[in-house]
Amino acid sequence: MKILLLIGLLAAGSCPGATAGECKDDELTFNFSSLPVRQAFAVIANFAGLRPQIDSSIDVSEPIRFVCTNWRVAAENLARKHNLRLGIDGGILKVSK
Repeated sequence: MKILLLIGLLAAGSCPGATAGECKDDELTFNFSSLPVRQAFAVIANFAGLRPQIDSSIDVSEPIRFVCTNWRVAAENLARKHNLRLGIDGGILKVSK
């Protein structure tokens, strides 16, 4: 799954510097100059094999970069940065204000 995510992100013009072979199975790498935060959480949820449930009122976009970062750490850091609530319950990644 990580290789597919990295291929998709490379097609989107991201991921300089790290390759799938350099990261552990639970780590992801992506680099966007402007990405909606909701979309970043959706990518993280997909990577982790979770279904995303993300508050539609979260509408900020920003540069987002993670290099070989554990998906849970990436999600927690992004949530903390935007003062969002993050939870995982029953295979669902929940993000809310």
